[in-house]
Amino acid sequence: CAIVTFEAESTLGVRSADLHSALEARGISVSVSPSTHHFEPAARARPSVVRISPSYINAESEIDTALAAIAEELARLAEKGA
Repeated sequence: CAIVTFEAESTLGVRSADLHSALEARGISVSVSPSTHHFEPAARARPSVVRISPSYINAESEIDTALAAIAEELARLAEKGA
């Protein structure tokens, strides 16, 4: 089991909420979490993050599919200027 969080707003200009919507439309369950899980005030100003939680019940092919979809949607949304 794992919890993976990431954000692409600071590097690609893609908001976590937009990526969440795009992935959900493709049947990939993720959530968006605030960046406030930190004691450093400067870190709290960071963009929200996408959270995905792969588990031992996921097949390797499902993880590969999710990673490919994330890459595709990031590229599409960055190009679109989301």
